[in-house]
Amino acid sequence: MTASPAPPFAAALDVRSRELERLPQRELLFGAPARRGARRLVYEEDRAVDGDHGDVVRACLSPIRFLSLQARRYPPIGLVFDRGGALARAMTAPLAAEELRQGEDAVARLRAVWESLASLCVAPDGLDQRIALIEVETQADRRWITGARDVEAMVEAALSAAGRDGVALVAQGPGPVGAALARRGAAPLRVATDNPAILARAAAVQTFGSRLGFETALAGGRVVAFGAPFYAAGAAQAPARLAAVALLRFARHVDPVHDEVCDVAGALARLESWARLMRAQFLPGVTRLVAMPRWRWPMARAHLAAERLTADAAAPADREAQWSYAAGPPDAGRAAPRLFVEDGFLRSSGLGAGLHFPLSLTVDRKAMHFDATRASELEELLQTARFEEAELAAARALRAFIVERGLTKYNVGAAAAPRARADARPEILVAGQVPDDAAVLYGAVDMRDSASLLAAIRAARPQARIVFKEHPDIVAGHRDGALAPAARAALCDAYLTEGSLLAAMDTADEVHVISSVAGFEALMRGRRVVCWGVPFYAGWGLTEDRAPTSRRSRRLTLDELVCGALIRYPRYVEPRFGLACNAMDVARLLDAARAAPREEGALARRLGLAARFLSLSTGLDARDDWLPPQP
Repeated sequence: MTASPAPPFAAALDVRSRELERLPQRELLFGAPARRGARRLVYEEDRAVDGDHGDVVRACLSPIRFLSLQARRYPPIGLVFDRGGALARAMTAPLAAEELRQGEDAVARLRAVWESLASLCVAPDGLDQRIALIEVETQADRRWITGARDVEAMVEAALSAAGRDGVALVAQGPGPVGAALARRGAAPLRVATDNPAILARAAAVQTFGSRLGFETALAGGRVVAFGAPFYAAGAAQAPARLAAVALLRFARHVDPVHDEVCDVAGALARLESWARLMRAQFLPGVTRLVAMPRWRWPMARAHLAAERLTADAAAPADREAQWSYAAGPPDAGRAAPRLFVEDGFLRSSGLGAGLHFPLSLTVDRKAMHFDATRASELEELLQTARFEEAELAAARALRAFIVERGLTKYNVGAAAAPRARADARPEILVAGQVPDDAAVLYGAVDMRDSASLLAAIRAARPQARIVFKEHPDIVAGHRDGALAPAARAALCDAYLTEGSLLAAMDTADEVHVISSVAGFEALMRGRRVVCWGVPFYAGWGLTEDRAPTSRRSRRLTLDELVCGALIRYPRYVEPRFGLACNAMDVARLLDAARAAPREEGALARRLGLAARFLSLSTGLDARDDWLPPQP
């Protein structure tokens, strides 16, 4: 499919609608500067300009859009533009066979998304599987209403259709149509018309000209338009023709994750990807947050995809979500099922302890991925899953990008030039961990601190050069547990606090860990990894394991491990709107974020930490306008 290079105009736009002024990425969507210009741009429901006279461009949301599964707003993927009725006239013009084919493809893909999401939503009471949307009244509808006679004709037609087919009456707002229905004793249902259950099940709609009529026509429903919207012209209700003209010729779409103009196929691919993630991640009902400080709430709101969130301990809930093991490990005696939430493996451009917003979290219904005492969902996935070739190809591409761009979990530490080997001895890099971290407390078997680990390595590899890299949280002063000076002198040949772990990994022959994610990052870079604890990547035949892993009997390839641990298991969101996205999206975003200016100096770091804490804990975060309401 191809994108219209610009809306059907090319000039600065005099934006006259409040809704359009508030749109993110508006100049990408408009294809022209949003400032005083020759042409007026108004939203479909804006009454500032009556009729289509004059040099006026009207815009409505593209049907390729995110739908309401939560009580939240979603950014637009695209806009459909109409200047002076040109869109309606194009509906009856000749159409190339390739355009019609692309229109058919777009309709099929949209219907598949709507149907797949409908299963996640409960249709409002009173609506059966076959729904007729008799009237949805919006400001856009009212633009076509010329008097009371129009309203009476609409209502009579609606009641007649309902009487014949036994279908439901649906209306929005207390306007003239709703009042006319009430006078006849009909009580219309109030529904959210962007509920995917409505779009997927709509059999018919009678409307003056709302956008819902456009979408119902694409869904294959019958549309009776009492006004003169563009989709009422000629053969416009043939869905493929409607899509080909409106979406390929008169629409402009953007990818909201990467701030890029895209064609219709790209917009559909983004919608399909989001829908797949919602099907896998959506949590219907009420999810209660426990043992989760307030500054983590925006993180939970973004990643949990919960229909409703609460922090009220007395409120009934379908499940509870806690941060790691802050409220203890799994316990079968709990009243509600529990989700264990932790940082993902491609997390952020900055430390979690520094309150940098995570672009990935893990959500596990069984246990934390670092818990060696019981099986997590990640362990079960790696033990039993079958990976398709397309997934493995995506894993190879993701791993290649991560290695080429030098990405890690936190992406901290200044890049360093390649360094020469200090001497001819084999070099072992040891990744430090925080001694009281849950990953050590639950993922270690015999090794509980860095000094014990170094002593064991020195005994096992007496001829090796041992390089110890201190954990960045300890270096930054967020956590205690630095290796004591005496241990540094006795147990390692080099003690590193600056630079990135990857720079230290460049010259290492082996990487030794207790349960650090650094071992996984080393595996992706082809290093030999020795595990003294039981991290999630141990026991699959890819590492040298010094601790027992009897539950893990399967042998994995590196691509299978990457696919399970980075593609299937974590949840990813982009940072601006909290939209669910995939691992490669986040890898690209993290790579781009490294070009942003870094905080310098202790004072700047403290001020940045304070600002992030204030924004997250008080809801001042920029995502607050787009995420679900605070619990």
